[in-house]
Amino acid sequence: MNCHELELRLYDEDCRHALLGETPVPGDVAAHIESCPACRKTWSGAAVDTVRLTRDLLLEAPPSVTVPAFPGESTGPSLGDIVGWGELGWAITAGALLAGLGALF
Repeated sequence: MNCHELELRLYDEDCRHALLGETPVPGDVAAHIESCPACRKTWSGAAVDTVRLTRDLLLEAPPSVTVPAFPGESTGPSLGDIVGWGELGWAITAGALLAGLGALF
């Protein structure tokens, strides 16, 4: 595995679970981050960001943020209700991680 491949692996499901501390780090990733200080730093940063973003995405918006589309009308289902909170959370997390990794290079 090289550094670019590690960056791509960050978005794989097994790595996301490992970044959250739910499962062990996959063997190929563990071997690379053991020998590469730059990728070890990338992995650590991604783990912190993934935990923080996952936690923050589980917070509900205050009622003052949820406003009707038109006065006197209901807002209807939220984006999270339509897409599913799990999928929405991972999409936002992946985007944030990609933006963070982009800032490193």
